[in-house]
This record gives sequence, structure tokens and C-alpha cells, in this order.
Amino acid sequence: MNPLPLLKAANPPVINLHCGISRLKREMVLALKGAGVPTVSSSEPLLSRLHLILDAPLGWALWRSLELEGQSKVVVSDNPCPEYRLDLLESEPLALLHDVSVTDIVLMLRGEKCASVRLPYTPLSTTERLTLKLIAMDYSNDSIARLRGVETQTVKNVVRNLYQKLYLKTRLQAAHYYFGNWHLLKGWTPPPHVALPEEMSS
Repeated sequence: MNPLPLLKAANPPVINLHCGISRLKREMVLALKGAGVPTVSSSEPLLSRLHLILDAPLGWALWRSLELEGQSKVVVSDNPCPEYRLDLLESEPLALLHDVSVTDIVLMLRGEKCASVRLPYTPLSTTERLTLKLIAMDYSNDSIARLRGVETQTVKNVVRNLYQKLYLKTRLQAAHYYFGNWHLLKGWTPPPHVALPEEMSS
């Protein structure tokens, strides 16, 4: 991705911060204001607004991004799941930032640091990705079949294939995998395409 010189524009946008954890949101607002980044609450009318979405708790940014579809937004997520990050990219954010500090975020908004993110790789097909997402959202096989307009056995075949590709065994494991709760995947060995977070690989 290219740099995001948003705060250097003639009419720089005010940041509208979104976060599912109130204390973290308050701390982030103070940090941004301390760095000279203007912020605004959701209730204030403003034409030039950039939505900064923090993925906390993990999984929260997915729903918020969908609610802000078509609006200018930058998403920050430390979820290591490549399929989840690909789903976030489908909401077309200006940038998807991963493993960044508050300083990094400010520098990227100022265009002083490049917001480059490598496109996540997944061995899953589009259908398998959708099925993984729906499993994580607690859809049953029957519900997925009705949603897709296919037989339940077809869904079971897809589930079996994605489990094999991701080295998963249960729906609970699939949900933990998708939402980035990898520390709860006891005994799980990640497939070759998946990079473990540093705290799990050490």
C-alpha cells in the first residue's frame, strides 16, 4: 500500500476512533491527542472524518467495518488469522495495519511511514473461507446449507476439507483459529502457510 498522507492534506480529516474496549479507547484517544491528532466522538457531525478501527476485542473490527461500509477507514488488527484479515480487507479500508504501535499509526496517518501490508495467503477456497467464517459465527451445518442454498452434506464436505487444510478438528477450534485466540488451541500445529505470533513461537 502507499503512504497515507491524511493529516497533511489541505483539509485533514478528524479521526473517529472505534474500539470495543472502553478503557483502551480512552487511552488511545489520549495518545492520539498527545501526538497532535484531532479526534471526534461518533455523535458529532463532521464531513471530513476518518474512522480508525481498533480490533479489540479480537473479532470486533469485522462487524464495525461492515457497519461503516463505503466510509473512509483504517483498521488496526493483531489477529494473526490470514482468513480473518482477508475478510477485513473485503470492507475496503484505506489500510489494514498489523503489529503496529501508536507511534506507527500516527506516522502512517501523517504519511511519514509507509502503511505496507502483505496480502495474507490462504489455501482455502472462497467457499471454504466463507464456511470458516460462518462456523466461527456459530452457524450450524444446516444453517450454512440454507444460507448457501446447498445440501447439508455438501457443507460437511467443505468443513472436512478446510479442517484438513488448517489442521483443525472441531468447530470450537475453528472459531478460536478464526478470531485469533490461538493460545487456546492446545496441541495445535499450524499449517505451513500460517505464521505464529512471536509470543507463541518463542
